[in-house]
Amino acid sequence: MKKIFNVLVGLSDYYSGLEGPLMAMGLGANIIERHFTLNRNYEGPDHNISSEPEEFKKIIKFRKKK
Repeated sequence: MKKIFNVLVGLSDYYSGLEGPLMAMGLGANIIERHFTLNRNYEGPDHNISSEPEEFKKIIKFRKKK
């Protein structure tokens, strides 16, 4: 998509775990959209699939290596 349309590409990720965003960045994604929470045990519909601060640190660290 990047090459064909000359646009930025990204991933809107609604799954737990880091495999999706890390693979997307490895394949060239420019933007990653994830939900953020301070604690997955909070009540609410999205906390259980959201990233906690330590996961966000891993995503950022992976991005800086590229």
